[in-house]
Amino acid sequence: MQRDVVTVEKFYTEHSGNLELNLLAGASPIAFRDYFWASAIGMIPGTVLFAFLGDALWHPASPRFFVAIAMILVCFASGETYRRWKTSDQTDL
Repeated sequence: MQRDVVTVEKFYTEHSGNLELNLLAGASPIAFRDYFWASAIGMIPGTVLFAFLGDALWHPASPRFFVAIAMILVCFASGETYRRWKTSDQTDL
């Protein structure tokens, strides 16, 4: 199971395509239950964030708009930091 997770993570890091990731997960021995819950948990932050931003777009000068933009930038930055950290771990091997 651990090897499957590493393979999916490596594929996702290199390709970053949702379609390709779904095809890979469907062809792998990952249990549907695990895939379902990981997908659901993984989608929640982005869904909440973009819903919050969509609501804040009606008032672009409001503090909520800037908070939404800042939250999105933090999410992107943390994802990029994690990707670079994982890449540096793999090159050290």
